[in-house]
This record gives sequence, C-alpha cells and structure tokens, in this order.
Amino acid sequence: MVNKQPAYGVGLAYRRFFHSDILANRNSIDFLELPTIDYVERSRRILGDPSGSFMREIREALPCVAHGISLSVGSVEAPAVDILHKTRAFLDEFEVDEFSDHLTFHRMGDQDLSVFMSMPFEDKAAQWMAHQYNESKRVLGQDFGLEVVTYTFPVAASKMTEVEFINRVADYCDCWFLFDAANLFINSTNHKYDPLKYLETLNGERVLHMHMAGGHYQDGEWIDSHSQPVPDEVFEMLELALQHTSARAIILERDDEPGNFGSITDDLERAREIFYKYRPREVPDELVKHGAPKFKASKALPEIDIANLPPELAGMRAYQEALITCAFEMADGKHHGSSKEEIIAGYDLPDEWKNRWSQMDWKQMLNLKRKMGYVQEFEDNAARFYRMVEMQEWAQQLGPQEIFKSRADG
Repeated sequence: MVNKQPAYGVGLAYRRFFHSDILANRNSIDFLELPTIDYVERSRRILGDPSGSFMREIREALPCVAHGISLSVGSVEAPAVDILHKTRAFLDEFEVDEFSDHLTFHRMGDQDLSVFMSMPFEDKAAQWMAHQYNESKRVLGQDFGLEVVTYTFPVAASKMTEVEFINRVADYCDCWFLFDAANLFINSTNHKYDPLKYLETLNGERVLHMHMAGGHYQDGEWIDSHSQPVPDEVFEMLELALQHTSARAIILERDDEPGNFGSITDDLERAREIFYKYRPREVPDELVKHGAPKFKASKALPEIDIANLPPELAGMRAYQEALITCAFEMADGKHHGSSKEEIIAGYDLPDEWKNRWSQMDWKQMLNLKRKMGYVQEFEDNAARFYRMVEMQEWAQQLGPQEIFKSRADG
C-alpha cells in the first residue's frame, strides 16, 4: 500500500544506488524526494527500474514528493509538452501529489546544456516565467514548485535583484517555491550579497520545500556539486531560512555514493534538530486534512503570443539561443583563439543583447564549459552503475553454470 502521509520534516533525495541503505535506515528518513528524470527518460528507466518495482517498494516504505530537472521553464520557446505528459504519468503511476522543477532555463530546441542558467532579473522575464508556468500547469494538471537555482553568472544590466525577481514571478502566478540553503550560500558568496537581507525580502510564505547539500570550492568559486556532507555554512543558512519561510519539508541531496551511509544520516539528524527548533514535532493537522496551501497571483499577467513575441522577449530568446550554442561550440574547441568580441559578433543578436553579453566576465563561459563536464561525468557514472546492476541481476538469474556456458558459446 502506498504511503500517502504528507511530506513533513527532513527527507532525502532518492538515488537508485542508495535503495537498500534507504530501506535499512527508513526510521532516520521522514520522506523521500523522487527524481522524475529516471522515469521520464526511457533509457534511464530501462537501465534503472524498468518494471517500477524499486519505486513501488519505496512508495510503500515512505511518504514521497517528486522533483524534475527537465522542464526549462525559462526557455523562450513552447513548453516541453512531452516531458510534462511523462511527468504526469509518473505522478499517477506512483501516486505522488507534490512536484517541483526549476526557476531557470537550460535548453533551446534540441540543445540542452543540463546546466541551470540565470534569467534576466527584470519584469518581462518574470512575466515569461509565469506564462510558461501557467502553460505547463495546464498540461500537468496541477500547481507545482519552482526551485531557486545557483547560476554561473547573472545577466548583465538587469533591473532587479535576484530576490526581487523571484518575488515578481510569484506576483504573476500561483507557484510555490523550493528554496535551497546551499544555493543561498553559494549565490550569496559568489555574487556577493547579504543572505539575511535576501531572506528578509523574500516572499517566504511561498517557500514550502527546502534543499540542502554539500559542494566544493574550485577556481575561486563554490560549486553546487552535491558531492560532500553539508558544511556548517549551509546549516547556518538552513536555520536562517526556517525563520523566514513557511518551509515544512527539508530535503538532503547527495549525488555521489558515500563510503558509508552514516554521513547521510548524520546530516539528516543535524538538520532535524534545527528543523524542530522552528517547527512542531507533529505533522500539523491543517496539512494532513487539507494538504499544501494554495496561492493566487496578485498581478494581472499580460497575454503573450509565442508566435509574435514583444521585442524584449524576442531579444531574450536570441540571447538564450546564442549562449547555449556558444557553450557547445566552445566545448568542441570551435572558438579557440578568438576574442570575446569576435565570438559575440558571430551571433545574430540585437545590439542591446550583444552589449549585455559583452559585459560578462568571459572566464565564466569557461566555467560553464567545466560545469557541463561535471554533468556529463555524473551521467556517465550513473549509466555505469545501472549497467553494473543489470549485469548482477542477469548473473543471479542465470547462475554461474549458464554464464560459463554463454561465454563458451559466444
């Protein structure tokens, strides 16, 4: 029977390689956050859990929410309808009520950076995000959360701060937010702003879920790699955020296999101690009876026709296309030896957007290339793990004599 309790307390982002450890330590985990990517992408499901048996076992053991990385809601193009339909199928198949993705863009057409990029912090971009959220919500059939992301660089000449932009998105639609304590630490450190002032400005009522994770420091900046135990600085951000938001579900993210699961349970327990300083120990009756709160837009959203975009959005689309294309071309070595000015001049962009792009510290494009490499490394490691599991299961089914025979016959 599926565990339908609402997500409350401190949970863990599910990864297939933690499956047995999660079940063995279920009393240390309040709920799980399920990655839809492993089921939306056919190849990952075939390799990882083709029958859905692992996911059904998890759904019986613990309450669950779902989290995606594929929508790219900020991309100035039509919504990812196919991904939305597959996400809906996942939520229905495993009876999951809450879903979130990211407040970002990372894809244009068939090019996907798999690295989250900053939107311009301005009103027209907030309107676009809300428009795409509404279109996605219509296909998905429910409201959903948007996670505030880390970003390599902001868009130059933006008219708002990051937190003002997030609040403006909330003004235009009924989304809720997933807030990340690690992202706050990383963004405030890399982009040099005051995290307390940020939290005091944030529309904290909309924040229902929170992430926390450990990263690493490299080449003068913090990297959100999810590869280490949670550092003290992130726990400090978690405690600050709990005092300024309505978050009732804290999720630990760990994407690398640890030497032992104890480092994960240690982080969960420390987070739980902080959580209960600001939240009741029992699940609130209101949450049990009525589920998550619903929100309403406070500003009217202008009509947007993707076939006839206003100049501000047409320029933003051209910038997104050029930036993503350039990142892939640089990764392939195409622009080696070219100056920033020569590279930018080669793309069909309005002068305003050429000027804004030229204001970027160009080493950030190199950082973007490096982050693309991190993502590919993680994908390769996951694929190797799934292949190893598949071979182990195949070996168990055949037995040693059949394996010896198949090798001899081969």
